[in-house]
Amino acid sequence: MGLAPYGDSSKYKNVFDKISSFDWLGELLIINQKYFTYQTSENDMFNNKLIKLIGFPPRFKDEPIEQYHKDLAAALQEWYESQFYFIINRVSNNWTSENLVLSGGCAYNGTANGKIKKFTSIKNVWIPFAPSDAGSAIGACLYHYHLTLGYPKIKGGDNQSPYLGPEWNTSELYEIIHDHFSKDTKVEYLYDDELVKKVAQLVKDGNIVGWFQGKTEFGARALGNRSILGNPHLSDIRDRINKVVKKREMFRPFAPSVTYEDYQKYFKSEEDVPYMNQVVQVISGTPIPSVTHVDNSARIQTVKREQNSLYYDLLKEFEKITGTPILLNTSFNLKDHTMKNDPEKAICKF
Repeated sequence: MGLAPYGDSSKYKNVFDKISSFDWLGELLIINQKYFTYQTSENDMFNNKLIKLIGFPPRFKDEPIEQYHKDLAAALQEWYESQFYFIINRVSNNWTSENLVLSGGCAYNGTANGKIKKFTSIKNVWIPFAPSDAGSAIGACLYHYHLTLGYPKIKGGDNQSPYLGPEWNTSELYEIIHDHFSKDTKVEYLYDDELVKKVAQLVKDGNIVGWFQGKTEFGARALGNRSILGNPHLSDIRDRINKVVKKREMFRPFAPSVTYEDYQKYFKSEEDVPYMNQVVQVISGTPIPSVTHVDNSARIQTVKREQNSLYYDLLKEFEKITGTPILLNTSFNLKDHTMKNDPEKAICKF
């Protein structure tokens, strides 16, 4: 997704024309399996026929990204979107509902998700916080619990909170901090209102902040509990985080968190996006270069106070001193590492 806007999709359109086709009725998408080995191999997903068709070998880790890589990414994204909307529209033609729920790893393709209403008849889109295999496991458990074992569904329960992981109380954090640092290290303890003022000022001044609070998010997105935060108004913050902290490719964008009641002032979105799973356009004149991608888009997270009160208060405090309730938010991890679940790893790695 992130590389696609830098490329020309027309350069490799022929690749996907040969990989996929439709049945004689024009209703079913067929993938030509001669290019793939994922159904027979435990190590490889494709073979030399695909490499020959594309015209260049796979890029290895740390190798430079060339223009043809960007062009292929653009072609793949365009192909995926066209097939995605075709499938949605085909299903919609045989179904009266205007609602759509997405699951599977492709549901993380925020660029395609953000255009569903534009290219289909769908009016309401629901994408859970963990739509991939991890979330499917929860669905399998619920299916078995309700339909196999026969237990009734509970009405009024909270099934929308992504904050399902472990958390540590103040005394536990106190012991961890003092075990990790020497006795001479200064540790500052602040009430919540003092904390958000302090952190907001640090971010405004250009500091990169490791933000660790409450329960760990379930899913691939940092949603304000295990986050690295930066000032979206500073044009160099994205490159600093990519190069120094995340140690990843420089083209990769970061997401903005924004208060729910204000998101339509800054982003072209018809609905709130609490789980950071839709890419939308940034409204012209919004001064947030570190979270605005090359195609003027952003993968937003809308934040309500009832969902995450401390993170929401931080956004509002940042608004007081900068004018906008928006923060750069990326997951609290280094390259090729999972999100930092426990405080010991968070302290050691940041």
